Parts: sequence; structure tokens; C-alpha cells
Amino acid sequence: MTLADPYPENLDEQSIQARATSYRCGKTTLYDSADQMLREANPAAVWFVIPPNQHRSEIELAAERGIAIFAEKPQTLFYDEAAHQAQAIRATGVISTAGFQMRYDPWYVSLSDYTRERAVTSITMVDTGGIEGHGVKRTHTEEMGGPGNRIWTANRAWPGSSVVEAGIHQTDLMRYWTHDEIDWV
Repeated sequence: MTLADPYPENLDEQSIQARATSYRCGKTTLYDSADQMLREANPAAVWFVIPPNQHRSEIELAAERGIAIFAEKPQTLFYDEAAHQAQAIRATGVISTAGFQMRYDPWYVSLSDYTRERAVTSITMVDTGGIEGHGVKRTHTEEMGGPGNRIWTANRAWPGSSVVEAGIHQTDLMRYWTHDEIDWV
């Protein structure tokens, strides 16, 4: 197994165990960049957990190397970047998917089955969780032109990423339950 993170404190065994108690470093190879890991480790598959506004062609590099891709959603906040990623994936034919795992929750599947033969005219979803519920504080935003406190919504240039992160599952579930695409949000 290999792990890559640009920040050494995120690769510390105790830090990882705080979030994944069964983790043991063992034979895990640690890298300080995704590019280095993709070039040197030559994995069969990679799971990208990168904030959507911080991708730097890692998906394209994985596709070019024939590495299967699981990318946390959304892969980017920009259409041109998404189109470039899709083009690289299509050109190589690698297996690729985005992390919309909620579609496999039995409750959500049951609701999708229920609505399959029904017309859904409106859906309203309310989420009362915190907008910064993801592990964003491990992203060194202060080194990327973002807020010094690592809270994305503390800087006008960064909150769109938090809003997208916080609402992407709900948007995908509405698409799934209505068996349709959403024209606009």
C-alpha cells in the first residue's frame, strides 16, 4: 500500500490512527506528492481525496499511466478541468468513478426504486450539518492563497468549494431519486 500527502504531519502513523484506528504503517510506502507516488509506486488503482479546487493534473497522470481511478467528488469546480480529466480517462479507457457511495445505501436504493415509476415534481432537502463538516482543516489553505485558519468559508475565494463539498451528495441523490438529470442548480 502507498499513501501520498504533501504535509508530513498527515502521514504520521499516530495521526492516521486517530482517524483509522486499525491502520499500521507496516510496509506502507509514504510519499509527499501524488505525482511521485503515481510515477514510482505504479499502483493498480488510486483513491484521490483531494479538495476539488486543488487538483493539479493527478487524475490525468493516473489515466495516462493506466491506473484505475476512484476520485472523491467533485473532482473539480471547473468545467474545463473536468472536460480535460474526462478526455484523459476516455483516451486511455481506464476504469474510473467518482465517490457517490450514498447511492448504495439500502434506504436510498429503496427510495429510488419507489420513485422509479412515479413522477417527481419537486424535492426539497434540508441539511442541518455544519458546512465545514469535511476534514478541511488538514488542507494547508494558508499556503495556497486561502484562509490562514484553514476554514474555507473564512475567505471569499474559497467558500464555493465548501458549499460544493457540503451539497454534492444531496444534488446527486436528487438526480438518483428522480432518474433524471438536473438542468441547473
